[in-house]
Amino acid sequence: MAAKTHLPSGNFRIQFRVQGLKSFSRTFANELEADQYHQRIKSELDTIYSAQQSKVPIDMGILFSTFHPDLQQQVKLLPIFARVLGDIAGGEMSLAQLIDKFVMQYDKKDQNILNRLRWWSDHYGQLKVNEMTEDYVRHGINRLLVGGVTGKRASAPQTTNRFKANLSSVFEFGKNHLHIKTNPCSHIKSKPEGKGRQRYLTVEEQQRFLIAARQSKWDKLYLLILMAITSGARRGELCNKLRWNDIDWDKAQAICRDTKNGSDKRLPLTDTVVHELKRFREVGNNLVFANPRTPSRPYDFRTPWSVALEQAGINTVDEHGEKLVFHSLRHTFCSTIANSGAELHEIAALAGHKNIQTTMRYTHTDRKRLASVVNNTFRELG
Repeated sequence: MAAKTHLPSGNFRIQFRVQGLKSFSRTFANELEADQYHQRIKSELDTIYSAQQSKVPIDMGILFSTFHPDLQQQVKLLPIFARVLGDIAGGEMSLAQLIDKFVMQYDKKDQNILNRLRWWSDHYGQLKVNEMTEDYVRHGINRLLVGGVTGKRASAPQTTNRFKANLSSVFEFGKNHLHIKTNPCSHIKSKPEGKGRQRYLTVEEQQRFLIAARQSKWDKLYLLILMAITSGARRGELCNKLRWNDIDWDKAQAICRDTKNGSDKRLPLTDTVVHELKRFREVGNNLVFANPRTPSRPYDFRTPWSVALEQAGINTVDEHGEKLVFHSLRHTFCSTIANSGAELHEIAALAGHKNIQTTMRYTHTDRKRLASVVNNTFRELG
């Protein structure tokens, strides 16, 4: 179970190998300290064995607190200590501290998650983990539904579902790593979500918008809109991250680095896009859509965007009350290639969706094309 080694340096090393635990060791300058360490760990291991066999209730929390730190680190994963350690952690740690621990190990790129968790921490972070019950989670969700993040504008149901899901991830992390016993989000049903963003441009509207963009005072508006419609890239991917050295001219591709999903994405570029890019071609790593005065920042195209929409005769807000925003061009991309006959998995790959349900929410198959599918399939039947 334990081995003592006299090292060439003159020090003594005690190493423990115990079934069910990871091997651990410690080195000492003299043999007396090494023997004392060996005797203490051995005695505490015997105590654990006796506690496992005992028929009399034992306060495992107090027992755990008497152990040497080396042994505490090893035995905290044992079933007999898991529950009591969860009680200790949940009773001593605040929700804010638990969120901080989760954020420290979070290695993905979605900043929205961090912003949502900051909201939970700001409003409920003072509570102990064990005090954060379902009632508080429901209170938080209702608070968002009424006033939103700022308290001035209600959040949509799908937004509150993301807030709940992110908080749930924090508690699952606590259960897996800190023995937190429960997840107060697990039994709270998600709110019914709407159909998601519906606004997209028809083929005719796309042509009118591009013609108007050609006449814009900002000479890159046409290129930006053309790239967005033909690639489905997000605004941040094109404006904040796309640089000239990300363009692969030989393969007619643009590399979007560090995307929302945490990975790089390659955008196929049409011949028209490549031709337009070459008009502005630069060498180096400047942003493609940089502000000429401050090249490190993207160009603010809100005014040229609004002017082009007005010149194209496209209503900013449609009859359903939905506003046309830059993300509508991504929606246009998915819907257009869906109506051209592309399969869902192809659309998902091009758009960078990890969940096929997201792809289905972004596609609108034309009714005439659906009718033609049925007619072509069954035209000879009967």
